[in-house]
Amino acid sequence: MAETDQKIQEAIVFFEQMLLSMPGDRTSLEFLAVAYEQTGQADKRRDCLIKLAETLLIEKDYDNAQIIAGHLSAFADYPPAQAAVARVFEEVQGQILKSQF
Repeated sequence: MAETDQKIQEAIVFFEQMLLSMPGDRTSLEFLAVAYEQTGQADKRRDCLIKLAETLLIEKDYDNAQIIAGHLSAFADYPPAQAAVARVFEEVQGQILKSQF
């Protein structure tokens, strides 16, 4: 178990460094969101999910952005998380309207 924890910590350091050179790297953000959850780092997970939602919107991956927004809705007391949820909602709603007209 301790070896697994050490490997997770090493991977966290690696992916955090990746984000320094590639801030919107989806793979790094996805990994870190899971790793932070596994290691009990709720605030880092929340902030990572916010960045991941923004990245998914840039990539126009609206389905996964909605899934991430669902996770972020658990942080109702944190305005940046709620702002990210609102951005996803607005973007998805805008895409629905565009497809109808």
